[in-house]
Amino acid sequence: MFQYDSDLFTSFFPIILTSPDVASNLFKGMNGYFDIVMFDEASQLRLEDNLPAILKGKQIIIAGDEHQMPPSNYFSKVFDGEVEDEDDIEEEKIVVDRDNLLLSCESLLEFGTELKFDKQHLDFHYRSRHPFLIDFSNYAFYDQRLKPLPANFDYVPIKYIQVNGTFSEHTNEAEAEMVLSIIDKNINRLPNGEYPTLGIATFNIAQRDLIKRKIIERQKFTKFEEFNSKIQE
Repeated sequence: MFQYDSDLFTSFFPIILTSPDVASNLFKGMNGYFDIVMFDEASQLRLEDNLPAILKGKQIIIAGDEHQMPPSNYFSKVFDGEVEDEDDIEEEKIVVDRDNLLLSCESLLEFGTELKFDKQHLDFHYRSRHPFLIDFSNYAFYDQRLKPLPANFDYVPIKYIQVNGTFSEHTNEAEAEMVLSIIDKNINRLPNGEYPTLGIATFNIAQRDLIKRKIIERQKFTKFEEFNSKIQE
């Protein structure tokens, strides 16, 4: 059986980045071995999956955002083909054990909150180049605490278009038509002669497929030649 010297290993690699389960296997039975064990994206880590890794540290740091999604198999069900549409996924029922709230924690982050870990907040938001992109979240979730990057732009990054459509059978026909209209009328060539890349995000797979069908349907007609050239390039 393979044996290794963990002290020699950590002397060469004092900082180790790994998943919680791998850390548990590499340092099995070595509770309190590390000075610090840090967990990132803790709002999406299940408590039961991470308890062994917690035991490996003398001090625990949990980094996460309570406003993000809790642990879920939502996406795995969709990508594994277990369901045809996101709307068909039933919400997981949360059972709260009122005699022991720690056992009912959905995530490692909630676990740390229940144990009243000391909190430190990030003050600066650096991911959005334009401050308007974080404005809604800043007001709705973060009590206007976040300080975005300076607004050194002469454009508005978000535009809302009311289509007055109807959501039926997991799709919205009016929204799909508006998407095609935007591609047709608002996507133009760049100075270098090429069209810009374009990403389309939809509420669910059914709406995505509806838009794809409409795009394919236009490829059959010469009157949509310019539109089709945008798609093909």
